Order: sequence, then structure tokens, then C-alpha cells
Amino acid sequence: MASLILRPTTIKHEKGGWLVHGSWGKRTYPPMSKVEFYRRLHRELIDSGILPLDSPAPSNQYHQHVTMAVMHCSWTDGRWISDG
Repeated sequence: MASLILRPTTIKHEKGGWLVHGSWGKRTYPPMSKVEFYRRLHRELIDSGILPLDSPAPSNQYHQHVTMAVMHCSWTDGRWISDG
């Protein structure tokens, strides 16, 4: 049910891409900064109707609302779907 967000590292200890996975499967994202990643997830969650349009933009310090939303969603048919 719950989805997890991971940032795998490469063999050379460089930062790799991002991975979101759950019982529904996994979704990979290319390498990008933490802020870029959370902004992308934020946009996807808004587009999927999970977060409201006026939800605050994530930053390095503030992205818990995006993490919590993803934890209770599954990626299905090109969009986030609430598990609850």
C-alpha cells in the first residue's frame, strides 16, 4: 500500500536518479536535485487531483506534504491514485 521514495546511488558513489516504489510497482525519475524532484512530484500530484492547486511549493526544507501524499498513493495508468 505505502509508497517509498528512494534516491539510489551509483557504484561510483555519485547521486543517481530517484525511485518511488510500492506494492503497485516502481517508477523511476532521472537524476535531479531534491527540490526539482519534489517540485515534479508536487505537479504530478496536483495534476492527479491528490493535492489542491494552492498547496505550497516544496523546498529543500519543506516537502513533507508531498512525501505524505505519495506514501498514500499508487502510480497507475500515468497518474497518482489515492489508496484510501
